Amino acid sequence: MSEDLPHDNILEGILPTESPAHTPRERPLEVFQAWHLPRKHHVRKHLWAKSLDRLLDTIPDRILVKYLGLPGEDLLDLQIFADVCRAKGRRLKYLGFDQSQNRTGASTQRVAAQQIIHQTNVVDTSSEVLPDDFTSIANQQSIAYQHLHDGGSYDFVNLDMCDAFTAHAWSPTHDAVRELVTYQANHRAEPWLLSITTRTEVARLDRAELDAYAGAITRNATQSGDFCECLADIADIQEAMEANVLTASIRERLAGDTYLSGRWLALGIGKWLLGMMAQADPWRVDLLSIGAYRTGLLSHDGTRYAGEPANLFSMTFRFGKIHHARNDPAGLANQPRAERVPVNELKLAEKLARCVRKNTHDIDRIMQENAAAARELCDECASLLEVRYYSPDAYRAWLGQLPRIAI
Repeated sequence: MSEDLPHDNILEGILPTESPAHTPRERPLEVFQAWHLPRKHHVRKHLWAKSLDRLLDTIPDRILVKYLGLPGEDLLDLQIFADVCRAKGRRLKYLGFDQSQNRTGASTQRVAAQQIIHQTNVVDTSSEVLPDDFTSIANQQSIAYQHLHDGGSYDFVNLDMCDAFTAHAWSPTHDAVRELVTYQANHRAEPWLLSITTRTEVARLDRAELDAYAGAITRNATQSGDFCECLADIADIQEAMEANVLTASIRERLAGDTYLSGRWLALGIGKWLLGMMAQADPWRVDLLSIGAYRTGLLSHDGTRYAGEPANLFSMTFRFGKIHHARNDPAGLANQPRAERVPVNELKLAEKLARCVRKNTHDIDRIMQENAAAARELCDECASLLEVRYYSPDAYRAWLGQLPRIAI
């Protein structure tokens, strides 16, 4: 079924109209990457930016919006967040991580992009991109750890990974996210957002981590009929099965279906976050949306590739502190009329499963079925890239050579 993209334009009237004030390139850039595709702009605009826009409505007193992310060379994510802050009358302070700068230093392209976003006049001058890997925050002796703890809490954390959300010998992903959520829980009371973008091929994931996700999912499936029903719907299983049999059956199919494994992974990551945040002084974790799409530039045989499942998922979680009244054991104060009881983990897990079932959207399909909205995104991308010294004509010609499903 076709699903229309929203037509409201967050960027309207606030895209930069001039290149930064320094010597332009002799020739515009004509080489483009997968993150220049309109479908990625859909993620930035309709998933990330809108989530931030709605979050800011709930924290009207926060003038300085703080963002932590993994910005690319063109800083397109920072551009879209700066635009949201400008429209809301807020300022933006960002902390970015890019270990490639250790090898090459800041590129000319990145320097130009930094000038462009600072032209919005809403970016705090202390904002910076560190030449370090995000996962270094798990090491208390690292520069990344020190900068994380020096900057106060963050409103939006965006882990836009080019690989799977899994640990490598040099990259303790789960340790870093645990450090992050611990830090956030200890340093703020307002709600905040965490977006994770990950590859979903099972072969890229650590087996022990998959087992841990499966254990958490299976426990909820055995405890809740609603959770189990959602799980069966996610996997399109009509046959009635016991919870253990159902989860085992789904796991057997993960290696051959990256779309199913992406939804399973979203559920597993959500369950993992819930488990950490439901401890003392608990927070609730809600999954807001999941955007699924395909990596790379895809095959030029659009018909063949269109039948393959998405293998890249971007999921956004909202964290909210659970407040409840304090009782007076001495009896000096009146008891609260209605104590606010923390929402239990099982109910939150059921809500998480319902969101995975209902709110997973195949972005490539949506754009393929809504040509007008896709063209709007193409035009916005061309504008963003033009002020970054890319040729808009070459960009549109590049898009014209790609299969429709890739755009």
